[in-house]
Amino acid sequence: MTFRFILIITVFSFLANLAGARDYVRTYYDNGMISAEGWIEDNKKNGYWITYSATGVKTTAGNYSNDLASDYWYFYENNRVTKEGYFKNGAKNSWWTFYRTGGFKKIKKQFKDDLLTGYVLYYKSRMLTKVEEYQRNQRLGQWSSYRAFKKDHPDFSLATLNNRIR
Repeated sequence: MTFRFILIITVFSFLANLAGARDYVRTYYDNGMISAEGWIEDNKKNGYWITYSATGVKTTAGNYSNDLASDYWYFYENNRVTKEGYFKNGAKNSWWTFYRTGGFKKIKKQFKDDLLTGYVLYYKSRMLTKVEEYQRNQRLGQWSSYRAFKKDHPDFSLATLNNRIR
């Protein structure tokens, strides 16, 4: 019976080591304030991470996969979201939204592999004021209003623009 118990514990320990250790870690500034916290697996950032300023204010929150930013991220200043968007393999992908100090949308940009690819939407007073189209950081077109954009793209709606994510 004891031999069986020891064998079972040994097998479980071996399998746990094969799967790789997953630990929740915190790093600190010299002043003792937390600088970051999140999951480490196989000596790489994996899972949800939060970073902080030297005064303890949250600056970013998002996921890592094999040490690369992935999925949805939030960036903060003074406890307010200043921008948010998707990462894929460490590169910006899909829609990114940038906010004014009051929390209103300022600009939405589409990225593919860290390059502007798609549309850039400019807002003022919650209204869409300008649209630009890009392919690999090269501007293809610019419209001074949504109405002007619609004239050249009659099949598009604002909902279509906002949903053309991936």
